[in-house]
Amino acid sequence: MISDNYRKIISELASLTGLNFFAAGISYIFTIIIANTLGPNDFGIYSYILVWGGFATLLIVFSTDATVPVQYAKTNDKQGLFNLTQTIKLLFLFIWIFSMPLWYRFTELGLVIFKNPEVIIGLIVFSLANFRIMEFYEISKNNVRYAKIYFIERMFYVFLLGFFLYTNSLDIFTIFSCLFVATFCSLLFQTKDNFNLIKKFEIEKFQNVSKLFKENLPLVLIQLSTFVYGGFSRVILESKLGMEQLGIYSAGWQIILVITIFQGQVVRVWRSDLSNALINKKRSDIKSLISSYLLFSTFPVFIFAIFVSFFSYEIVSILFSDEYILLATILPIFSLFFVFINLDSLAKILWISIGNRKKYLMISLFFSIMLLVILQTIPNNSSLELFAFSIFAMFACSVITLLLVFYFKYPNKI
Repeated sequence: MISDNYRKIISELASLTGLNFFAAGISYIFTIIIANTLGPNDFGIYSYILVWGGFATLLIVFSTDATVPVQYAKTNDKQGLFNLTQTIKLLFLFIWIFSMPLWYRFTELGLVIFKNPEVIIGLIVFSLANFRIMEFYEISKNNVRYAKIYFIERMFYVFLLGFFLYTNSLDIFTIFSCLFVATFCSLLFQTKDNFNLIKKFEIEKFQNVSKLFKENLPLVLIQLSTFVYGGFSRVILESKLGMEQLGIYSAGWQIILVITIFQGQVVRVWRSDLSNALINKKRSDIKSLISSYLLFSTFPVFIFAIFVSFFSYEIVSILFSDEYILLATILPIFSLFFVFINLDSLAKILWISIGNRKKYLMISLFFSIMLLVILQTIPNNSSLELFAFSIFAMFACSVITLLLVFYFKYPNKI
């Protein structure tokens, strides 16, 4: 007999993942079409901008999306949290804009923009998307509503892409333009739903912003350390193997992004309740929630990973053109990421909730720095398999270490 708590989790999980897994699947199909249409070199340029857009997201959001549920459990002040999070987003948006000349000077971003000015709209849309307020749907126990908005956003984006594909005019500029329109419309829906919060928005006091900065800085550094695996590593890959190889590698990496999208929806089912249980030291609830997470989240991802690993050649042959055949050799390595991305989300909830971000940061930074050192020592023109396995090995070691340290150090103190 399934308990009422499990039945509630299954119901919400089905609502969230049903729509978003379908949307992610459709988006991934169109990403494959984009990759095949653009070819490895242009898809490498497209992916290069995605990496920098991800970096902008880490800076602007400044981990507020992860800490809002914890802060709300402590303060129960939704408007105050809204004012604080949006103020810090605006602050770091300006910092990001004014720091752009530095990135142009010390990386190849400026050269890529100079040769392909149309990618500027991509950087704009990634900055705009950071003003989503999905975490306020979460604390309002209205996750399904946001899931529907996100689903409509992705479907509208896919529709626009389909139109330009049909007219044979799909290129980097139209792709980012479609993304801009879909994101802007989604933000309008979110504004309507949360109009009272927005209407009462005030710039937060400096001392509160400074306090949040200090509290979230370790978490941001942790996220930056995680970004090494899918972001900075690809920048290094491009410098050693070239834009075409980056395009091939990134085409395979897209399936990891599908799992990340799935995980982003799934984690909201457990995050608030698990944070509350840890903060209030409810041992029975903690055990129950972790068990349900492993059963209803980790196990399905594990099954999917096995499927992708066993049928990698068939998947690549069906989905991609012959230009991407190298993907078949690295897709089994990518499938290993699925399970560890899922476990990493659990580790993040546990460590954020207990408030010991310093140790979490030290562990994450150690393995990220190790990865950067390893990647820098890999000779130019090495194989994609070597890059992929090096990245996975360090990521897996980081996640396992985080979970083991938490298991042996903290349960007795709860």
